[in-house]
Amino acid sequence: KTDENAHPHTDSSGKIALVHNGTLTNANELRRMLQQEGHTFTSQTDTEVIVKLVGKYYAEGVCSLKEATEKALKLCDGTWGLGI
Repeated sequence: KTDENAHPHTDSSGKIALVHNGTLTNANELRRMLQQEGHTFTSQTDTEVIVKLVGKYYAEGVCSLKEATEKALKLCDGTWGLGI
């Protein structure tokens, strides 16, 4: 384990922090999608993938944090518990 992989992780704006316990089975696919959109990652964790995805939808400015989280989780496969 490294400091880069320690919780919490933040979205690209640094405004949303998230801790997570569980497994995101499609993390690599979602990471690649987000990287193609210009998001950068500082860790290898699936937690960071989830928070970047939540932040992406929240940054659009058309939904609440709760709604952005719900949109993000619709793309996620796996099991988890989140603290945002």
